[in-house]
Amino acid sequence: MNIVIFNVVSLRSKINRLVLDICLAFMAGVVFEACLDVPNFPDLSGKIQTIEVSVKQGNETYNDPLKINASEDAQLLVDVPSGVDRSQLRCYWFNAGEALDSGLTYDVFTEYMLSSIFRENFIPDKVVLVDREGNSLEKDLQVIVNAPPVLSDSTKPADGDTLWATPTTPIRFSWYAVDRDETVALKNILLVDSQAYNVGTLQSVQQSGFSSGLHTFQVVVIDSYGDSDTLPQRTFTVLDTMEAQ
Repeated sequence: MNIVIFNVVSLRSKINRLVLDICLAFMAGVVFEACLDVPNFPDLSGKIQTIEVSVKQGNETYNDPLKINASEDAQLLVDVPSGVDRSQLRCYWFNAGEALDSGLTYDVFTEYMLSSIFRENFIPDKVVLVDREGNSLEKDLQVIVNAPPVLSDSTKPADGDTLWATPTTPIRFSWYAVDRDETVALKNILLVDSQAYNVGTLQSVQQSGFSSGLHTFQVVVIDSYGDSDTLPQRTFTVLDTMEAQ
């Protein structure tokens, strides 16, 4: 039961529903000292030794670290060991001691990552597994919400520019990219006529050796978590000043 949470009111409602579910389980014979008193759950370590959690986002899966690209929806998944009956397990996700949701998957929507307030309140920091006898095992989580870098559309040369140059004339390539949540400089890759050049942290370089005619360039920036942004391919035309004479 994964429900999109958009505000504090719906979060409280969701918490109340989860509290009710657990309290009903208590009435049915599952022993809890308190409905959401996680430290007082009985120990499940004799049956499941560890809890493994991964992030699934698009076609990618991450588990070390648990990284989420803030621009795309994702899921947190509890990986149940082989030989364990999934139907006999209940799973609860918590943030700062407050119950967020139940189920072996937790949906992380882009709405949760609009601001630091949303991230601090809707991203789980703990998961608890409970079996049908009430035995439990818990795991603290550190989920990284990473805002990917963003490239500006403004470049030099601009798309479609015509440049006068000889093969020995250096042509300057410059662009601008920002990373909203990191102080570490971005890795920059410049592709000129499909040839890739790793230019490190530079966002302005000069290149010579261009013959007359149409040329292309493109830029890719990558942050420390591997998230990237790619500038659509630009074209420019070189006219040889010596040939013009």
